[in-house]
Amino acid sequence: MHLYGGTVSAIARNVTQTAFIAECERRFAQKFGVSPSQEEVRSWLLSWPALMSALCSAGLGQLHVLLEYTLPATGERIDALVIGAAPNGRLCTVVIELKQWTSAQTSPLRPGMVRIGQRTVQHPARQVGGYVRYLEDCISRDEIPLLARGVAVLHDAAPELIQQLRMSVGRGPASAYPLLGRGDLAAEPSSDALAERLGCADVQPVAPEGIKAFLDAEHRPSPALLARAGQVIEGNDAFTLIGDQDLARQEVWHAVEAARERGTRSRETQLARSPCWRRCWLTT
Repeated sequence: MHLYGGTVSAIARNVTQTAFIAECERRFAQKFGVSPSQEEVRSWLLSWPALMSALCSAGLGQLHVLLEYTLPATGERIDALVIGAAPNGRLCTVVIELKQWTSAQTSPLRPGMVRIGQRTVQHPARQVGGYVRYLEDCISRDEIPLLARGVAVLHDAAPELIQQLRMSVGRGPASAYPLLGRGDLAAEPSSDALAERLGCADVQPVAPEGIKAFLDAEHRPSPALLARAGQVIEGNDAFTLIGDQDLARQEVWHAVEAARERGTRSRETQLARSPCWRRCWLTT
């Protein structure tokens, strides 16, 4: 399920029109059963035009885009999903996560999390990685050999913030997903270079049949996902959570680590204060 779908150029022509946004609000209420919040609509108004402008500047106007693409049974939605064909003919999707951030707080102790105002959220690269893994695990299979990529677009972010976020992501799987700020969205030094940054340099328009096949595809666990789930049961944590599930997992993990660290320091303090330990130290 998605809110709106069409070519980049068609959406770009309409995305700043009041009637288009009103239609999206109506569709949102129809599809999701509730009206979009003012914050949600504001994010559309700020992010969609910026993204469509960048895609058009990159010469990608004929590619297909799904706005607010839902990942079933997860409660998550991909802001924009570009669909095209890879050079080998495989269907190619590019996950695009949109942020209006102009500042953020990061910590080397929590590389998968970012503080935005009073909220703690996923690092955008980690968020994109979760969505890409979902597409690979739940859609890509023999009948639809899907190639999935992803990028986070922070269209209002200054270079300093982008560098901060790039440094904070660490060296894990999330580091494979680019973070683009406002300085990365111009067609410099060329439109081809911009298309490369957006993960779409080799992506060609796909026939309507390809779009339909993707939209009609059943979302179900792949054998690879089931194998990893089995590894989790055996004690090997190779299972990937996405969105709020991953954020909750990180919160619990960091809380446990902090408690463990406090417990270690407490035991060391108690030991150092004990008469037995002091006698042992004085006699050595």
